[in-house]
Parts: sequence; structure tokens; C-alpha cells
Amino acid sequence: TKCNSCDPGTYSTTIGATKCNSCDLGTYSDKIGASSSSMCTGCSPGHYSTTEGATSDTLCLLCAAGSFQNIAGASYCFDCNADTYNSKPGALSSDSCIHCPDTSSTKGARGQAKETSCLCHKEYYRIDPDTTNCEICPLGLTCHGNSSYIPKVEHSVWIRNNSVYLLVNCPAGYWFITSSSAGELVNTNLFDITKQQCEPCGKGTECHNPPCSQCTPCQPGFYKECISEFPCQPCPQNTYGTTSGAESLDSCWPCPAKTATSGTGHSSIASCVCDSDHYVINGNQKICLKCPTGLICFGNETVIPKLITSRWDTAEGFQRLIYCPPGYHIYDQLETQAG
Repeated sequence: TKCNSCDPGTYSTTIGATKCNSCDLGTYSDKIGASSSSMCTGCSPGHYSTTEGATSDTLCLLCAAGSFQNIAGASYCFDCNADTYNSKPGALSSDSCIHCPDTSSTKGARGQAKETSCLCHKEYYRIDPDTTNCEICPLGLTCHGNSSYIPKVEHSVWIRNNSVYLLVNCPAGYWFITSSSAGELVNTNLFDITKQQCEPCGKGTECHNPPCSQCTPCQPGFYKECISEFPCQPCPQNTYGTTSGAESLDSCWPCPAKTATSGTGHSSIASCVCDSDHYVINGNQKICLKCPTGLICFGNETVIPKLITSRWDTAEGFQRLIYCPPGYHIYDQLETQAG
């Protein structure tokens, strides 16, 4: 019977042993006839081995990026903690794991190898996933930490400008800084893109032909009482408004007695027309007088005598019958003419 030497990667501490023991995981031995486990050399820090009975250090593998090993003779590597990353293989310590910027995290994932694994918080966005910067979400957007977003104002239009989003259009009822101005300000670092949003028009203003860099005052005959995207409201029927940018219904004046308007949104007292059975002497004051029996009236300054050859005079501030042709006489002048 012949005693054989233990092969590389094995050892025996017992006299008369019938087999040799394999070197443990994380170790290796290139020696023949090893008599102790201490003759199995541990893989150096930053390495590991999952091969039992390894015969060479070539079976010791580098810890992958995103992990580390600080001891010799290891059969595994430790993952970098959540919210850290390590891009270099063979790391010797947890100090090699770099913390994500405050604006991002790994969302609980461990063992990350790239800074791009640090995903932006939902208050930020990142258009290009291969970059690392997290841009602050503008006031006018709801962001999700990546390139997706939802405009807070429906139908507002945003475009990509390199690594940021720019607001270029708001719908009717809103105003914003124009895209050309925004571009110039971005280039000079004077424009805070985080403030971008569609602002509803204020009291007494509106935007009905977007895009609007500012809201325009309500036209005379219209008013708006609150901050909103809604347009200015017309003064009701039988009223008129002369003020631009009116903020209250109180700005709509009622038509004088015996007058009315056709429709709404009138801006002048001239729109208040006398009732058809009345006439007016002074168009500006809109004093409507009852149509005398002897006249045909139209609600304005035009009157037609029923008897064509009769004559009327307005010197006293109303239509006064002063002449009737032969065969007629003036009847109930004051009662029937002045109304």
C-alpha cells in the first residue's frame, strides 16, 4: 500500500487518512501534500471564491461593482447599502460606496453600480436616464422622478430644452412668461425655471386669445369678480358698463326708466333704448317721455305726426303741439302730449 500526497486544493491533518479535505470556499492552495488548512491561502480583500478546493488565485474573483469585501478568505461580497453606489470592481471597504445626492435615492435597492441608479425624488425630474442631474419640478408640473410629468393645467404645453422643461403655452384664461423671453432668461441665468406655471387671470382681466404673456382688462360692458380662468362676464340686460377692467357687477349701471337694451354686454348709455311708446329729447341723458296721442314714436328722437300738416315744438323740453290745420283743434295738450 502506498500513501499518496494530497493534491493541490486539498490537505490532510490525520495520519492514515483515506482522503484529503478540500480547501474551504474563499481559499486556495497550489501546494502538493498540504498538511493543514492553514496552508490554504485566503483570497485577498476585494475578492471572493465560491469554488471548493480551489488550486489557484485565479479562481478568486473580483467583487463586482456595487459590492465590497474587507476581509481575506471570503466566499461572497457585501452589497453597498441602499442609497449608495460603487462603480469600481474589487472594492475593499464600505467607504467605497458613494452616497446618492440628496435629490435622489436607490428606492431601497442595494448593490448599485452606477450613479444613474440614484433615481430622482418625485419632486424632481430627469429627462435623460443616462445623466445624473435631478432638476426641480416646476410649479406647473407634477413630476415622478423620471422624464414623465403631468401638467397641473390641462392643455398647457411644455417642451424639452436640453435637460429642462420649458412652458411655451397656456390655455385661454391663463398667462405666463413667453417662451422667447424664457429662453433668453435661461441663457443668462436670470429666469427661475422652477417658477414656471400657468397663472389664472386676476379680477377684471382675461385671456381669450392665447398664448398670453399678460392678461388684458375686461372690455367696457364686462366685468370679472374673482381670480379664475373664466372670461369676463357681460353686464346683464338693461344695464351698461363704461369702465375697463371692471371687477364687480356694481360697475354695470342700470338703464334709465322706460329704457331697455337688446342683449347684454353694453358699454354706453346709448344702448339703453326708450320703450317704443316713448320718445327722447336729449339722447345723452336718455329721458324718455310718453308718446303724445298725435305722434307716432319709435323709442328714439324720431317722431312722425299722425296728421302730417300739424306742427310740434320741443323748446320746453318735450314734444308740444303748436299747430293744427283747418278743421282740427288742439285737444288736451298737456295731458296727452307730455305723458
